[in-house]
Amino acid sequence: MAIVQSKRERGWRFTPRSCLGEKNERMTESRVSSRSKSKEEFRTKVLETARRLFLQKGVDRTSMADLGRVLGVSKPTVYEAFRSKQLLMDAVFDAVAHDVHMSWLMTAAERPPRFQTFLEETSNGYKRILESPRSVEAFSLLIREGGQQAGLTDTFMKKLTIPATQAGRTVIKAAIQSGECAPLDVGLVQKMVDAPLMHVLVDRTLFGKNGMTDGLAHSYIDHSFGALKTLLCGSRVN
Repeated sequence: MAIVQSKRERGWRFTPRSCLGEKNERMTESRVSSRSKSKEEFRTKVLETARRLFLQKGVDRTSMADLGRVLGVSKPTVYEAFRSKQLLMDAVFDAVAHDVHMSWLMTAAERPPRFQTFLEETSNGYKRILESPRSVEAFSLLIREGGQQAGLTDTFMKKLTIPATQAGRTVIKAAIQSGECAPLDVGLVQKMVDAPLMHVLVDRTLFGKNGMTDGLAHSYIDHSFGALKTLLCGSRVN
């Protein structure tokens, strides 16, 4: 006589339909999350690669096909991350502008310190910028491509240059009114304060590792601001 085992005895288990539905939903959510994360990671890789190639070859000489070759993917795959080169450029320029930090300027504009203190803080702020490779890259890209790529200049103007310029003018104007700074044109004083950083950045952009060493760049910044203190503050220098 044959013995018939029940499904329960054979180890079968019955799962309520509602539980299966919840499990499938969790699996689907997990797959979607994984795909989203993968897309975001690839988008970041495209962004970083574009930034590097823009610096090495220039924006106009870098194509979406070039990016694909470096990344080891097809050109259509690159377009899946960024639908056009212009959108990619905008994203690169936006990221570049965020890499430059001038927080001391914004703080000084809200509550202007003594002008000598402001010059010292600016000197130290410039040295911090020069110690950050990404900040130097950001300015190098602007120096090399700003004249040809209006989008890069516009992004820098909106996110960095205009706020920094307005903050600097606020501090300088207050210093001139209080007698802490020589009574010169505000714009002229601002250009004098900006010049040491721009000189070093142009040197780094043109000559790279063959340009100023970090030690020489820091020394140049220190001596430049020492001279500015004497010129702009005169007998008021402590």
